[in-house]
Amino acid sequence: MNKFSKAIILALFFACAYAMTAFADTLPGNLDDAQPLNNAWEVKSVPGSAEPLYVYIAFGENKSSVPVPPPPAKNEGDYLSIEVNKSHFSTLSQEHRDDSISHRWNICVCSEKGVQCQLSVKPVFGELAVGEKLELFQEDGTTLIQDLSAATGSSPVSVNVMPGDYVIQYSPVPPPSVFTVEQTIALKAGWNLISLPYSRLTTATIGEESVMEMGVVFVQNRAYVQGTLADLVEGKAGWIYRDAPAELVLSGECPVGNESAFPEYSSSSWNFLGLVGKCDDQGQLVSGESLPDKAQKWDASAQVFRGTAGSALFCEGYLIK
Repeated sequence: MNKFSKAIILALFFACAYAMTAFADTLPGNLDDAQPLNNAWEVKSVPGSAEPLYVYIAFGENKSSVPVPPPPAKNEGDYLSIEVNKSHFSTLSQEHRDDSISHRWNICVCSEKGVQCQLSVKPVFGELAVGEKLELFQEDGTTLIQDLSAATGSSPVSVNVMPGDYVIQYSPVPPPSVFTVEQTIALKAGWNLISLPYSRLTTATIGEESVMEMGVVFVQNRAYVQGTLADLVEGKAGWIYRDAPAELVLSGECPVGNESAFPEYSSSSWNFLGLVGKCDDQGQLVSGESLPDKAQKWDASAQVFRGTAGSALFCEGYLIK
């Protein structure tokens, strides 16, 4: 091996050694020791004219805290710490990531002189998804002081606080309370008795044509009332007449709930009803209640009512007593 080759190898060796040294600790506050991470934030306190103090909160696959010597007693020094099970840590507290629940970190701020100090938060790893929140609360955990969600690495969110105990809370994206659901009704030639499971109907089409204004006949107080598909109220059934078969495609909003059911009705008379739709947390319609005794279903092919039993179907109209 010639001298030139040896020089190249030595240069590569020192370059790799430098790179390993330079990138061995790329995150502050022992965060590299807490890998793997999803999100991490730096919490900084500036007590009066003193030097800044730091703690770090994080999400990852682990749940752990990195302890350091206990901070001074309250009002005996400047310190910033995280309280976990009544023990104080002033470096890092990492929570196991669970996107379905909130997490809280108890933050203790102390100023030797008992004066107001600045508390600021910025992300140092990862970022919040749309709808997720990071917020600063009073010790009671319910009195909001500052929304920290907009903090960026170059633009921390800061707030002035008095010495005391505070809570930083992560909140996941709240699950939707309403989902948009699509249903298809096979209309037969002649009269069809249908119902809508939606709290709000958003679209109705046959082929490429919008039919929100399609004529519907309602039965109210034993009188027939002419209206449109857009007028049909959830849980009520109405009559649609077609000269030829067609597929009616509907979409609308259904709230989250445990069971799809019929609206309240009087058992002393016949009622034209359908299921009021409820969705699970995945946006799927949950099963409907069973049909009551003497329930009847319209047979659109024969154009007659027939007795029926079992679970009610969405978008079907029933005669119920």
